[in-house]
Amino acid sequence: MCGRYALIQSSEDLAALFECKGVATHNIPQYNIAPTQSAPVVCQTAGERRMVMMRWGLSNVGNIERAPLINARAETVADKPSFRQAFRRGRCLVPADAFYEWRKQSGAEGEPFAVARQDRCPFAMAAVRDRVSFTIVTTEANKTLRPYHHRMPVIIDEAGWASWLETPESEVLSLREFLVSAPDDFMEAWPISKRINRVAEDDPALLERVVPQPVLRQTSLF
Repeated sequence: MCGRYALIQSSEDLAALFECKGVATHNIPQYNIAPTQSAPVVCQTAGERRMVMMRWGLSNVGNIERAPLINARAETVADKPSFRQAFRRGRCLVPADAFYEWRKQSGAEGEPFAVARQDRCPFAMAAVRDRVSFTIVTTEANKTLRPYHHRMPVIIDEAGWASWLETPESEVLSLREFLVSAPDDFMEAWPISKRINRVAEDDPALLERVVPQPVLRQTSLF
């Protein structure tokens, strides 16, 4: 899945990278973007590529009392009623420099990891949206990330951005080719501080590698 991510590129650099005609005003860098917060999203609007601010988490259609939908499974995003319309008409890209995952530990709090490209360049996560909010599309984790979590965001490389954003509704099923795991050698994961667990924390040190502390076990004297 994808439950937190970081975006540290400047607005100008993002606009140039994604060839956006319009750029919304937003706060960057953000080292701990969480669900329900607003973040930049690249959309195709009126024939132009624009960067706009949207809230992370689609409304849960038909059940407004439930939490917003922050992730959509690649296997069902084209058909599930919650996402079908957004997949057909509201595909977008979510720029990121890293995302975070937590490796489960038996009887202990999850161990957090940062995940980024090997070359540390920004990347684009596949997403779908309505008018004001978005959800990130996830797929099965590749071999590199499987030790940390069984899911990962769908990463679309630059060659596929135009297709993801511009393919007409009548041809959307052709986009299934993008809904796959990134190559095993594309990304790297490393352990980080558990400060990432607190949404209020937002600084560069969140991405710093830490040395995991060994779990001390009590031994009986008898």
